[in-house]
This record gives sequence, structure tokens and C-alpha cells, in this order.
Amino acid sequence: MCQRNDKDEIIGIPPEAEARIIQRWDGNRPSANDLIPRCYNWLNAESIRDMQRRIEADKISRSKSRKYYQRPSKEKRFQWIENLLNKPILSDHRYYCT
Repeated sequence: MCQRNDKDEIIGIPPEAEARIIQRWDGNRPSANDLIPRCYNWLNAESIRDMQRRIEADKISRSKSRKYYQRPSKEKRFQWIENLLNKPILSDHRYYCT
């Protein structure tokens, strides 16, 4: 942590926080025009990959929903309903079962 004096100036900077100059800047600004087509191509490819991921996820979710709604009726048996249907209604027309 840096220490500050009364004027709020930083004093006592630890040596690991100091930067050293490796090479001085020569004032030359390189053009970024060579990088723009590569960046544009990468962004297009990334958007295509993203669309493909979404299409695959949509296919998976649709196949799961189809499996849920297209189950055969044999698998949808509820034993307690089957028991109620098999019990006769008594002569006094009660609609409950014990």
C-alpha cells in the first residue's frame, strides 16, 4: 500500500510497483488498417458460430419437448386412477372410494 504525505502526494512506493522503460517511443504510429479486415472476419465467424450454437440448442430443446408431449399412453398410467376405475359405484351412489 502506498503512503501519502500531508499534501496527499504519494511517498514510499514499493520497488515492485515501479515501472521501468524498456524502449523509448520513436513517435511512429503504425496503421491499424492491416488489422481491420482480420478483425472483421473474426467477428463475422464468431457471429456465425454463435448462430450455429443457438440453432443446435433450439433443436435439442425442441426434441426434448417433443419427447415429453409424444409419450405413448401406456407410459402415462396412474395406478390410483386405475384403482378408482376398477371399483364399482355402490347402490347408494356414493362417489368416493376407500
